[in-house]
Amino acid sequence: MSDVLEKLLDGYRSIICLNGECPGHFLKKTSLPIIAADGAANSLVSMGISPSVIVGDLDSVDPLLLQQYEYRLVKDQNSSDFEKAICYVKDNQLNPSIVTGVGGGFLDHILNNLSIWQKEEKLLYIAESMIGIIIQHDIEISLPLHTKLSIFGMPNAIVQSTGLKWELNDYSLDFWQQNSCYNRTISDVISLQVKSGRILVLFYTTPIMDCGSA
Repeated sequence: MSDVLEKLLDGYRSIICLNGECPGHFLKKTSLPIIAADGAANSLVSMGISPSVIVGDLDSVDPLLLQQYEYRLVKDQNSSDFEKAICYVKDNQLNPSIVTGVGGGFLDHILNNLSIWQKEEKLLYIAESMIGIIIQHDIEISLPLHTKLSIFGMPNAIVQSTGLKWELNDYSLDFWQQNSCYNRTISDVISLQVKSGRILVLFYTTPIMDCGSA
């Protein structure tokens, strides 16, 4: 799976870290600048990771960290810290960006993060055990056999697949009604044709061997 991740990372110029569960192992190895969305800086520093800059309304970050790290105060209460961080990377030519820390918090925060993320096609999501991309075109991905993955409409799409245990044949996906959750690969290369709309593809970074693998 490391080869897959390396290919996906090609061309990315920064990392936005939100205040959720962040992949410490990955963040400690990267040379990309890390933009901490407000309180995410607390978690990063506790893991021994130094943010390149802290961005947000700064109501959650430890004030002591603002004495140690560069920061950008954005007082706009009509945008979230995630949106403020996205604006920062765009304004500073640090796009496209990887995003971490989307999940692991309260449900309302997770849903709000998803609603923001789905507007930004180039954002690549990385967690400790999962990678996510939003696409609106045809794609082929090399993955190990029995890799578990889920495909969601963002907010809706029509998809054709090859290489999955439960194929999608002009399948209509709708985020709030019908999706392909916990599917898995039966080929070392899968293809997804997005005939309309956009999809979110989430795949696990290790093969899943269970009763669904048979």
